[in-house]
Formats: sequence, C-alpha cells, structure tokens
Amino acid sequence: MVRAMKVYTVVLALIASACLVFAFEANSRADLASRQKRAWEAEVTQWRATTRDVLRQNRAVVRENRRLVRRYNKVVVEARKMAAAKKASDAAMQQRALQLARAARASTRTRTVVVSSGGGSSSGGGGGSVAAAAPAAAPSAPTSGTS
Repeated sequence: MVRAMKVYTVVLALIASACLVFAFEANSRADLASRQKRAWEAEVTQWRATTRDVLRQNRAVVRENRRLVRRYNKVVVEARKMAAAKKASDAAMQQRALQLARAARASTRTRTVVVSSGGGSSSGGGGGSVAAAAPAAAPSAPTSGTS
C-alpha cells in the first residue's frame, strides 16, 4: 500500500504541476492579451486623434481654398472688365485719331493763302491781292533721338 501511495502521490504531483503550468501559461497569455489590448486601445486613441487633426486641417484648407477661389474669380472679373475698357478706350482713341486726320486733311484742302503783290503805296488803289491754295505742310516724322 505504501507503494501505491507513492505512485498516487507522484501522479497527483504531476497533475498539480501540469495545472500550475497551464495556469501560469494562461495567466501569461491573459497578460499578453491585456497588454495587446491596451496597446491596441492606445493605437486606436492615437489614430482617432490623428483623424481629428487631419479633419481640422482639412476644414481649414477647404476654407482657405474657397477664399482663394473667390479672390481669383474677383480678379478674373476685374481683369475682364479692364480688358473690355482698354479695348473700348483703344477703339475710341483710334476713332478720334481718324476724325482728327480727316479734319486735318479737310482743313488743308480749304486753306487759302493770300499773296500780296504791289508796291507799298498806301493809296489803296488796287493792291493786287491774289488768293491761292497752299499745299498742306507735311507732318514731321518723329525722330529716334540718335543722329
């Protein structure tokens, strides 16, 4: 019976040892799972904070882009208005130049020069005034400033 008791005690010690090993391993796994869970939760918290920051920055960029688009559109409208005004001004200046040129040509055709011939008598007897059309003076060409 002593021998059975010894075998029984050894078997019981082996079972108890196996239970302890299993418990330690389960505890270790639970610890590892707990650490992994905490690490995962910390990572999730970090990703959520990063997402909030990115969304906040995105909203700021969207606002700035909208402001820039409005400003750009305003600049384009003003540029178009300026281009239209310049075109109208150029057309008006060209029209005015044509009118002045026509008026100058018309005035040179009708201009007459009075040429007086005669002796310097003050008797007023027939001075011999003659009206003749004078040719128009040619406009001088602009010089470049270098001779």
